[in-house]
Amino acid sequence: MTKEKDVPAIHLTDNFHQAMKFANKMHKDSARKSTSIPYICHPIGVASLVIEAGGDEEQIISALLHDVAEDCGGEKALKKIRKKFGPRVERIVRGCSDSLTEDPDKKDPWKIRKENHIKHLKTADADVLIVTAADKLHNARSIVTDLQIHGEELWERFNSDKDSIFWYYKEIFNTLEAKQVTPVLLVPLKNAIDMMQGSYERGPKDKKQEVVLTPLPKDKKISEMSQEELLEFATSIRGAVKRSS
Repeated sequence: MTKEKDVPAIHLTDNFHQAMKFANKMHKDSARKSTSIPYICHPIGVASLVIEAGGDEEQIISALLHDVAEDCGGEKALKKIRKKFGPRVERIVRGCSDSLTEDPDKKDPWKIRKENHIKHLKTADADVLIVTAADKLHNARSIVTDLQIHGEELWERFNSDKDSIFWYYKEIFNTLEAKQVTPVLLVPLKNAIDMMQGSYERGPKDKKQEVVLTPLPKDKKISEMSQEELLEFATSIRGAVKRSS
C-alpha cells in the first residue's frame, strides 16, 4: 500500500516574504542581548513556532513583526505595519508590545512594563496569546541553552535579577495556561522554565527506553503534570519515536 503524501497545513503567500523583508530591515542594526547574533533570528524563530502551533498567515506575520513597535519606533512603526499588512496584524503586534515609546531608551522600568503586560494578557484574544506564547518559548529556550554554556554569569545580561525573571516567566505561563493556549507551545515552555530553575530531571545516559505515548489528560492542567507526563506528551505531538535518555 502506498503511503499517503504529507500535505502542509498552510501555504504562505508573498505577504509573508514581504513581512520577512520588513522585519529584517527594521532589526538590521540590532543583536540579541549581550551577543553579536543578529536579532532577526528571534522573530524568525517565533514565527516558526507559530507555524508549528497551527497559526494562520496573519498570526505568523505578526510573529515576525512582534518586536518592531516595541524596539523600532512605537506608534510610528505600528502605522507602517497597519499600512503594509493590515489592521489585524497591527492589533496583534500592539498586543504583544510592553512599550510603545518611540525611543527605546525611554521605556518604563522593567518590572512596571512586565506587570502591565501580564495584566493585559489576561484579557487578550487568541491572536495575541499564540504569538506571545511562541515569543516566550523561544526566549526561554535561548536562556536554557545559554545557561548550559555560560552558567550563572548569563543573568548579568538582563535588566533585572534572576528571581524577577523567574517570577515573570511563571506569571506568563500561568496566564497563558488559564487562557488555554495550545499545549504545543505550553508544554515546552513549562519544561524550559523548569530547566531555567534547575528542576529538570534527566534520565540515566546509558539507559535506552522506548517512549510510551499518552494523550494530554483532559482533567489536569499542564502545571500539575509531572516531568515524565510532560515529556511523554511533548513527544506524542510529533509521533512515536525511540530515543536514548
